[in-house]
Amino acid sequence: MNRSRAWIPALLLLIIVMVIGIHFLIFRLRAPGEAVSPAPQAQTFPLADKSRRVFILHSYHHGNLWTDNLQAGIEEAFRRSGLNVETTCFHMDAKRVIPTEAYLDSIRAHLREATRGLSFDAVLACDNDALDFLIRARDELFPGVPLVFTGINDFSPELLRGRNDLTGTGENTEYKKTLELALSLRPKARSVVIVTDGTTTGRAHRHAVSRDLAAFTNRLTFEHLSLADYSMEEALERLSRLDEGAFVLLLQQFKDRTGRNFSMAEGTSLIARRSPVPCFVVNDSRMGFGVVGGHVVSGHEHGKAGAERVLAILRGTPPSKIPYSTEVPERDLFDARALARFEIPESALPKDSLVMNREENLLARYRTEFLTAGVFVALALVFMAFMALEILRRHRTEEALRESETKLRAILRHSRDAIGLSRAQRHTFANPAYVALFGYEDEAALIDRPILELIAPVARERIAEFAARRAAGQGVPPLYETRGLRRDGTEFDMEVSATTVALRDGEHTLVTMRDITERKRSEERLIQSEEKFRSIVESSTLGMYFYEIGSDGRLHLTGANPAADRLTGVPHGPLLGLPIEEAFPGLVGTAFLEFHYQVARGASKPQSFEIPYHDKRFSAYFDAHLSRSGEGKLTVHFSDIAERKRLEREVLHTTRLAAVGELAAGVAHEFNNILSIVRLQSQVLLSGPELLPQRVRRCLEEIDRQATRGGAIVTGMMQSARPSSQLTSPYPVQEVLEEVLALQEKSLALEGVGVTRLFHAAKAACMDRTQLSQVVLNLILNARHAMRPKRGGTLTVATRDLDETLEVRISDTGVGMSEAVRGKLFTPLFMTQGGREEGPHGIKGTGLGLSVCHQLVKNHGGSVSVESMEGVGTTFVVTLPEAPAAASAKPAEGRFG
Repeated sequence: MNRSRAWIPALLLLIIVMVIGIHFLIFRLRAPGEAVSPAPQAQTFPLADKSRRVFILHSYHHGNLWTDNLQAGIEEAFRRSGLNVETTCFHMDAKRVIPTEAYLDSIRAHLREATRGLSFDAVLACDNDALDFLIRARDELFPGVPLVFTGINDFSPELLRGRNDLTGTGENTEYKKTLELALSLRPKARSVVIVTDGTTTGRAHRHAVSRDLAAFTNRLTFEHLSLADYSMEEALERLSRLDEGAFVLLLQQFKDRTGRNFSMAEGTSLIARRSPVPCFVVNDSRMGFGVVGGHVVSGHEHGKAGAERVLAILRGTPPSKIPYSTEVPERDLFDARALARFEIPESALPKDSLVMNREENLLARYRTEFLTAGVFVALALVFMAFMALEILRRHRTEEALRESETKLRAILRHSRDAIGLSRAQRHTFANPAYVALFGYEDEAALIDRPILELIAPVARERIAEFAARRAAGQGVPPLYETRGLRRDGTEFDMEVSATTVALRDGEHTLVTMRDITERKRSEERLIQSEEKFRSIVESSTLGMYFYEIGSDGRLHLTGANPAADRLTGVPHGPLLGLPIEEAFPGLVGTAFLEFHYQVARGASKPQSFEIPYHDKRFSAYFDAHLSRSGEGKLTVHFSDIAERKRLEREVLHTTRLAAVGELAAGVAHEFNNILSIVRLQSQVLLSGPELLPQRVRRCLEEIDRQATRGGAIVTGMMQSARPSSQLTSPYPVQEVLEEVLALQEKSLALEGVGVTRLFHAAKAACMDRTQLSQVVLNLILNARHAMRPKRGGTLTVATRDLDETLEVRISDTGVGMSEAVRGKLFTPLFMTQGGREEGPHGIKGTGLGLSVCHQLVKNHGGSVSVESMEGVGTTFVVTLPEAPAAASAKPAEGRFG
């Protein structure tokens, strides 16, 4: 035999020995008395054997441990019976849902429809609620069908009196035995807390346990803790206060006083964990959740017992011949973990008790088996040592070859480039990068595969031509780009370098490939970025001009966006290529032009300016920002701030008006003192003897009149300087207008001015009546002055209602005003040329009239504006807030004329 193969028999012998040893160990470790259950075999039924139908009604819900154990026992009995039994199950959910008459009627209606057209050979009722329901509804739902019951708490034989189609099993729960077990394990106990709830099962438990308590009255005191009277938290708090002289008998805890439901596992765990004393139970479904145990009934056994009575009926035995029974197997069952918690030794348990969750010492129990397994392991180690020596010898003979191969493979496998070999256009080698590039699992998936399968269809003809030319010894580009095809069908761009190499078995083509998809994407992203930038520039609301310093050292316009054309009103197309001085001559001679050059050359940081601009094409006020966008390149962003400047002027006007008002108030106060003295002295002189000459008396009377008039003017100035505190009441604005017009109409007629009234306002004004008269009078006087150069005209006074306001418009056909004059019209002390004329008493205007009007209206929450055109006329628009009493009045038509 070849020495290099001498280890093979040893390996086979080792495998046989290990299999025998493992099989022996598994067989011996099986628990004593535990037989290997044969695999379940499919049941076969005679062809003539028809299916039997059984309807199963469960009192509780699927997932309830007791119900699930009942169902498991039923299914096991049917499965082993040899009969073909079809079952239909329905769960009443009577623990989670209160079984009211309405709820039971809905179940009856549901079952009536669900079983319509179906016939059953037997009906099985599980637990009390199901049996109670079927006793009342069976004649309607399952007439004449035998009824079997199982798992009935507090069963009474009176239930069967006079019935020959009814049989089953009841729960003969041994409460007494569980109490005796508890006392044997807790001999010092003097009290027991019995936990139940208000469900059907809970009430049945309480009634049944009461019969067994009399035997313990001399040893124990009893407390019934029903969750029907407590919330779970309150019950847990009560249990947590128990002392060492007590224990708990846990019978039922599904629903508490608040209506919350607790599964058997959840409720049992909560109570067992919170209770400082042991909890005992009478139902094996509660085991494994922290309780100690007890003499328990089994849901699985009750299910089997009920199913066996159904099977007897299916085999032909009438129910009257099948006696009911309460003798279902019970047992003493305990939990080792709970015993350890309360330090109860297993030696104190009754004989034949079953203990679950016990931790056993496997080493001590299976000492012989472990020794036998050790022998087999030792033999295996001997054979493994022999094999190791043989492998070491082979390793040394092959190490040199492997080292040389490792170097080459390391280079190929760790290369980031895809490297492959092909012969006759079929793959003979591929490194990991090559395999990953085309999406295959390993190299084997590519070996002997045609290279054209990895080329996109659009490029295969070109690559096949290159391969043919290479095979013929003709020139082929050493580096080219093409399209690859991955295993999942996706295509990608790749760069290929190919050359011919001579190996031991002939000439091969060596190819090196790189995925250039990302590079292509970068190029596309660059194009997209340029397009995005162009889109931003085109859609921006800011105007943009782009300049570049030319060979002549001057800034030339190279581009602009649509917003620039819109803001300036000048198309940029004809301006492209022009120097900035020619494109925008309004910049020539300004420092702003020099900053363009400084920022473009990098001699200055980006700058922002607010500048007015004017040339023969347009005038505007711009907020401009200069930034360098490259070597010798400049970008100018600008926006129109004319509106903002207007608002700033309005704020400045308001500030100036407030300052003048404060000054006027101070001056008026002092001047009023002087006028008071003048009036007082003139009145003293007038009240003297009649000896004063008539001419002197007339002078004194004129002095008194002018002092009185001056006081009125002073009062008006003081009112315009601060908001009036006078309370106003609603009144129709037309009344004030008529009063003022009545005073001025004769003067207007003498000057050739006609008056037109267009009164459409229905709302009442909310402004001091006297002050509104003052405002209207001032505006009419201004209109008279404006129409004097034309020697007459038309004065139009109109009103209309707006939303929550009313509007008064006073229009004239006078000389009008320029834009510059309109901008300063409400500025204190500003006078038009007409305002410098003397008034009726030979006194020239002061320039305060319109500013006072503006302030009076503003103090009442209104506004005054002006519309004017030179040579055409002027209209003053006074907007007043409506009076609250008139807020609901129907507005007049919202237009003039």
